[in-house]
Amino acid sequence: MADLDAGHRRRFLFFIFLNAASSALTAVCPLEVFPTAPRTTGVGFATAMSRVGAAIGTFLLPMGLERFGAEFVLLIGAGVLAAGGLVSQFLAPETTDLDLARAARKARGA
Repeated sequence: MADLDAGHRRRFLFFIFLNAASSALTAVCPLEVFPTAPRTTGVGFATAMSRVGAAIGTFLLPMGLERFGAEFVLLIGAGVLAAGGLVSQFLAPETTDLDLARAARKARGA
């Protein structure tokens, strides 16, 4: 990171922050919201799709860096993470002050 100028360093740190926030959300939110059976299926599916995304990114990242540069690629990554964070913020059910059983019933609509 020493060879990045201040602007690139700030963007990189912002990208890391958004990535850490999304990782925390994917680890905590399903545990609080969904009952065990659909939760394991959903987390398994999400994990599989993340592996597909990682495989695709492995091939697209070098092409994007070569064609558009690091700044553009990092901004796209940060934008995707920010969009996911906004979707999660507005569509995820509120679980504050709910125990796990009540949160699961709320998620099922019961």
